[in-house]
Amino acid sequence: MKYILSVIAFLVVLIMSTKSFALDTDVKGFIALDLATIEQIQHKRTAIESGIGVLDLKIYANHENMSAKFKLDLDDSSIGEAYNIFEEATATYKFNSSFKATAGKGVVPFHKLHWGAMENSYIDGGTIIGVYPYWVDVDEKIILSMNYRNQDLKFNNSFTFWGDSQQFKRNSQGEFYTTPKTGYAELETTNAKTFRTTDEWGLANKFEFYPIKGWEFSLGGIMYDHDLNPDVNWAVDTGFGYETDKVEVWFETMYGRGSTTHYAKYSTFKKWDNTYQLGAEFYGTDLFNYVVNSEYAIIDDTQWPGNATYKFNTSNLINDRTKTAKLDLALKIKVAKMAHVSVGVVGEKQWRKKTYATSVSETTTQAGQAGVKLSFWF
Repeated sequence: MKYILSVIAFLVVLIMSTKSFALDTDVKGFIALDLATIEQIQHKRTAIESGIGVLDLKIYANHENMSAKFKLDLDDSSIGEAYNIFEEATATYKFNSSFKATAGKGVVPFHKLHWGAMENSYIDGGTIIGVYPYWVDVDEKIILSMNYRNQDLKFNNSFTFWGDSQQFKRNSQGEFYTTPKTGYAELETTNAKTFRTTDEWGLANKFEFYPIKGWEFSLGGIMYDHDLNPDVNWAVDTGFGYETDKVEVWFETMYGRGSTTHYAKYSTFKKWDNTYQLGAEFYGTDLFNYVVNSEYAIIDDTQWPGNATYKFNTSNLINDRTKTAKLDLALKIKVAKMAHVSVGVVGEKQWRKKTYATSVSETTTQAGQAGVKLSFWF
């Protein structure tokens, strides 16, 4: 680790001391601290938590028509795993003021994505009880993206060819590496720098339209095919945003289907996602803002047939269907130009129906959360 930090420090000093070409660099970051959070899920014991919620560090470099971006995954990475510390590592070439191309490891442009009041949206992983869409936060992918922006017609379009950076290990003959387990063999995974279209491939397109000042509309589509999955996975996402000096309003809905091999860690034969988000932030005074965010998700997960060979389905579960609603409220207190404290509550309720080979189980779960969070951009 010390060796890696020494190399990085040497490169930074070398770049900054070089006079042979003009290089603009910039470092930006974001940290969100859970100062105090009280959480209650149904009849479980109430828990009080405090700690780091989000920690991101971004490094930008620009030289003539070229630019690079590195985003370090400091809050959810394993440094010992190759290529895992970088959540994003991309290079971009700008052909002109309208057209640019980006390649590397990064986010697939597809979702509109908007933060809630106290936590992330469902499609960005924000849940108390547990809502797990297949198409959640499509990041850390190997991408080749083309972006075209037309200022006169007021639209922006991104088309992306992509593959997963987390892949099953194969030898030169294409055979999988397996780890023997009791009753099954688990496929080994690795962090990859490249992907092969004979194994997998994905396409995505995101269209954004700005017809008049303050309004923004988006429409995204995505698909992904893997040679081990039973179906081609796909989804569509649409939303809008409206902002004035008094209020910001956002809406997003997504509908799609996903599937995995039964060897996957969280396997599914066919999972349908249907999510909705509607929220608003009211700009009160120079000190206070008020935020309200509501969400609803229907996740219908059909499992692979029950068999001891399949890792996560030895209980004859056929289908797991959840309907979940969330209401998220917060008071944002500005403590500095680039920092604020959020005081708020989150309420969530889930209706779950599990269908087994010989029985059906229906449950209702409620959860609540109250907390104080500090967010700081630098």
